[in-house]
Amino acid sequence: MTAFNPEPILPCEDERSDLAKLEQILNRLNNGQHGQPLQIINPETGEAIQMPDSLVNFLRQSLHQFNQGKGVMIETFHQPLTTNEAAYLLNFSREHLVQLLQNGEIPSTGEGLDRRIEFEDVMAYKKKWEHLRHQAIEEIAQMSSDAGLYFMTSDMSETAKKM
Repeated sequence: MTAFNPEPILPCEDERSDLAKLEQILNRLNNGQHGQPLQIINPETGEAIQMPDSLVNFLRQSLHQFNQGKGVMIETFHQPLTTNEAAYLLNFSREHLVQLLQNGEIPSTGEGLDRRIEFEDVMAYKKKWEHLRHQAIEEIAQMSSDAGLYFMTSDMSETAKKM
């Protein structure tokens, strides 16, 4: 077994065509356009092993970054998460996260430096937060439109496309 190498991974130029094809396949799988789960065949035994959704999502995200010309680096974290790890995943300061924990907005166990947060709870809060943020942006855009401050005619959108 090879050792884990935490260096960034950047695809070679001659891999780009295959990477684009693979991303298309995974996106079709995600959109329900393919009826069978993705499998890997063990070359030694011939056994078909179904790829877990978590691995398919990881590959999809990595392929997308590769096809954007970006590299990927794997970052690991503990389970359950420390307050620093949870704050990093939420893109919050640790102090703000601790306030959320103290207010009971995100469940946690322990106290002080021993406080831990389940990954699923962090991701549920992140999803809720992103939904609320998106909703607030839509409300602001609607208020601006209602006040006559925000509009775009078809002529303006055609001009914007040409720019």
